[in-house]
Order: sequence, then C-alpha cells, then structure tokens
Amino acid sequence: MLDLHLRMSPIRNGQIHIHIPWQFRWLFVALAVVTAWVAFQTHIWNPVSIGVFALSILGFLYDERWVFDRESGEVLYRIGILFFGHHFSLGMREIDHFEFCVVHRKGKPLCQLIMWTVAQEPFLIESQGIA
Repeated sequence: MLDLHLRMSPIRNGQIHIHIPWQFRWLFVALAVVTAWVAFQTHIWNPVSIGVFALSILGFLYDERWVFDRESGEVLYRIGILFFGHHFSLGMREIDHFEFCVVHRKGKPLCQLIMWTVAQEPFLIESQGIA
C-alpha cells in the first residue's frame, strides 16, 4: 500500500511548504501512461482499465499542502483535487504551539505533528507510522 508522507521544503520569501512529494505525482503519471498505452495497443478498454486510468489521473491531480508564509503572517492549507477541495487560511498570531506526540492506533504507534491554535483547536499536519 502507498504510504504517503508530506515533505517540507523552504521556498523563497520566507515561506515553508509542507506538501506531497513530486515522486508521488510522477508515480501516478507513469501509471496513467502505462494503462493508456496497454489499452491502445490491445484495443481493450474495459471498466478495470478505465478505472485504473481515472484513479491515476485523480491521484496525479490530488493536492495537499501547508504553506507557512512569514511575510504575510499567514498559514494556508489546501487539500483536494483541482477546484474541488477544502482550503483555509489562518493568521500566524493565532498559532499557540506545535505538538509532536506518539499515539497508538489499532496497536500500532504513530508519530503525529499537530498545530494548536490559541483557541485550542488542533490541526493534524502529519501522521506517520513507526517501524
């Protein structure tokens, strides 16, 4: 199963991006190309090949990112596919603290990075299983 983890990268102008790695996107592009090539070569477009092709395109278009912009003093979050998605912004002054913790789900430990607001509202930024 794909184990998707967000990556952090500093960008110009004092921004930090936490986003889906490009390798994830290129994996789905390769899957779409291979599926389409096989379907065209064999002249067989069945529901399975159409489904794999559609899911690979959706996987490529899926976006999840956190942008911490020091200049504007905002934190932006976006998750979704193209125009269909959820996004919000939050002022950096509204951030109280970050918490790194280990929780146990279904008997397996998970490391989590949580952002807490001044109003004590948690936002889960990343969650990873521990090997």
